[in-house]
Amino acid sequence: MTATVARLTRILACGYKRAPIHAAPTSLGYHGFEMATHKSAEKRIRQTTRRVVVNRARMNRIRSSVKAVEVAIAAGDKKKARAAFVAAQPELQRGAARGVVNKNMIARKLSRLSARIKALKG
Repeated sequence: MTATVARLTRILACGYKRAPIHAAPTSLGYHGFEMATHKSAEKRIRQTTRRVVVNRARMNRIRSSVKAVEVAIAAGDKKKARAAFVAAQPELQRGAARGVVNKNMIARKLSRLSARIKALKG
């Protein structure tokens, strides 16, 4: 569990009705106060808060891996681009499998990156 998730879990588990605004804006109601009035809704808020943090981290990893491939392509280094592509592929597929991004978008992106790498000289 990451430090952010642990911190949010502690805050919400202590029974506070107010969580930090910057933590996970999607899980908070009006002016940062929880809108839940029963246990199951409060649990959903806790789950959403954790999921937002995990999904943001996953999207950042996806973007970083794609950027590494694009930087290598821009440099014209076919070997480095191929290695970055091989490293990025499972990360993108994992994002699609977890439902963070659309599987067709990932398929399209991988296909286009692969075509750009093939077109490189060297």
